[in-house]
Amino acid sequence: MTLDINAAINFLRNSMYNTTDKMARESTKPTGNNYYVNSANGLYFTVLHETDISNATELLNQCVQKKSDFGKGNTTIYSMWADILHPLWLSKMKVQYAFKNTVEDNWGSLTNGDMLNNNATGSNRSSTKNKLNALCAYVTHEMISYNNTGSSTNLNNASAVWSTILSKFDDNAGGYVDAITDYREAYKQALVKICSNRFPELRAIGEYQEASGLWDGSLQDETSGGIYMRYIRDGNGDILNNGSTFCNTEATAAIIIAYR
Repeated sequence: MTLDINAAINFLRNSMYNTTDKMARESTKPTGNNYYVNSANGLYFTVLHETDISNATELLNQCVQKKSDFGKGNTTIYSMWADILHPLWLSKMKVQYAFKNTVEDNWGSLTNGDMLNNNATGSNRSSTKNKLNALCAYVTHEMISYNNTGSSTNLNNASAVWSTILSKFDDNAGGYVDAITDYREAYKQALVKICSNRFPELRAIGEYQEASGLWDGSLQDETSGGIYMRYIRDGNGDILNNGSTFCNTEATAAIIIAYR
């Protein structure tokens, strides 16, 4: 089996986009109807901008309008996701990169869910912290800075952390591991692949490795096409969703960006 990109895109468009509120909900779990502008909706826009510009534009216009309606029109959104989001989303939603912990802010209620912003305005993160999403965000930003300035410091910083990320691959555990020991998270594997795809200097050190059989089990839902957030490698060596997880916008969109 292989990843079905088209099915994943259709899942986002048909299952995660709320046609009333005109935003992408968090996940398929019963309580997953909220709209995260910092991650899920920015990622949704980045994917759909390439495949359904009309829908992507509708979502962006709605997010901009509701940001204003809730009194946040001039608020800068700080995000570790910024460097992989579409430039138009960054501009219209006033998103900037920040390497900090997030603080959740509930902006207000729509018909079917709340509009939430996980703003990276908390304490500083560390590039040595054992969390793949933070490490990949750091590497991506340092490499973009290197490409813009040619600074060897940025390249050296990125290379050192990339080597650390590469050392975390454990096929028996289903991919790249971090502080979470009970399961892997699909979006984090995607972030490692995005780093590898984008920067040849990193690939010269070592390329992304895909866990064997990653798409042979139930990581992608056969019916909906969505990607489950969490997965395990079971005692038979098969990759399975961990049984207590749901397909969500963040994981599905990140995987699409990494593999398309």
